[in-house]
Amino acid sequence: WVGVGMQGGTGAQQELRFEDLCKGVTEKAPAKDASAYDWLAFAHQYAQMQRVWNENTQTLRSAHGGRYASLRQQLNKDFSAWVSTAYQGLYNHPAVHPVMVHHIPAYLASRLAQKEARKVAFLLLDGLALDQWLLLKDALAPALTDVTLRENALMAWIPTITPVSRQAAFAGKIPLYFTETVFRTDKDEYGWRQFWSDRGMQLDQVAFSTVRGDNSDLSKLESAFEDRVRVFGCTIYKVDEISHGVKVGAAGMTSQVKTWAADGFLGALVQRLLKEDFTVFLSADHGNV
Repeated sequence: WVGVGMQGGTGAQQELRFEDLCKGVTEKAPAKDASAYDWLAFAHQYAQMQRVWNENTQTLRSAHGGRYASLRQQLNKDFSAWVSTAYQGLYNHPAVHPVMVHHIPAYLASRLAQKEARKVAFLLLDGLALDQWLLLKDALAPALTDVTLRENALMAWIPTITPVSRQAAFAGKIPLYFTETVFRTDKDEYGWRQFWSDRGMQLDQVAFSTVRGDNSDLSKLESAFEDRVRVFGCTIYKVDEISHGVKVGAAGMTSQVKTWAADGFLGALVQRLLKEDFTVFLSADHGNV
């Protein structure tokens, strides 16, 4: 019984863990009348299964490949059916309990207004899937000592592409309200600054950066740490860059994300932000398949 609660390192242990995760995913799959919150909670379980598969594909493929493929196919079918009927109303949920990425800026604003945060930093990792967040979270552990970590999932905008979903995440608007730039990827800073300006922030209280995510980029972010800055938005596009260049599927993607995470850029940035009294929020604009 102890084995169920242990991550395990050997191939046999990982097989047992994968079997247990598949069983849990099968049992906890949301019903047809499930709410968005049901699917978002389930996403964490599904991501754990994905992570173990992607990290141990060669070991697991012969014995579990058919089951894994069948389970994914069924879940994708169920989720697609749910989206076709339930997705259209999600945009109108209150931002105090965010469900979609365009709720993020209003949620940050409410944290400031309620004095639950003195300064906020929003780090957007372009194209980060939830199973890859689990990798990053492990790598961030040394930077999160004595820090409270809260997690939840969000829905991206359909189509789940950068010009649509990332703009929505920074502008705090549904795509209907940025139709003139909906095919552009260079308007995130404009949308971010406009959102905060509409809420009374002065120009020098708002900072924004776009970086690749290399350690050498840390020096490019100094403007975020000026005394007057209260809100900082940052796009980090390393994961998206990896996804467009990977040649060996999800397993290769996992390996490269782990390598990037180990380089320490994200941990160093989070530590610096915490030191400067920022409350840090991290999200993706969309995932990857």
